[in-house]
Amino acid sequence: MMTKREVIKLVLEAKRPPYVPWNDDLIEIGVNCFNPFQPEVMDVTSLIQRYRGRLAFHGGLSTQRTLPYGSSDDVRRETEHLLELGHDGGYIFAPAHDVEGHVSLENMLAFIEVVQQQRGYVQM
Repeated sequence: MMTKREVIKLVLEAKRPPYVPWNDDLIEIGVNCFNPFQPEVMDVTSLIQRYRGRLAFHGGLSTQRTLPYGSSDDVRRETEHLLELGHDGGYIFAPAHDVEGHVSLENMLAFIEVVQQQRGYVQM
């Protein structure tokens, strides 16, 4: 019988992970960043707070609700909320998944502008 560590290592090497429930075993074997980070199926706020310092998160901006269907003000509010959550580290801001073609240019520019206004942002 395989150990938990062996099973998780096998899953990670396959680069096609199945759904894995949150637990400290993932962190124990060396997972240090989780992506995709989907607000539609995860409590973004509590996960960042619970795992800060032990696990980083990448993503979080809703690509199923806010970006395609929200107003540009909705996008700005969600972006600001996520950036505030990540202020103390452990979070890499990004859309949760690829941004599909039906997302308006206005909504794309809304989150980009909020990010560019952050202290320390350097345009390359």
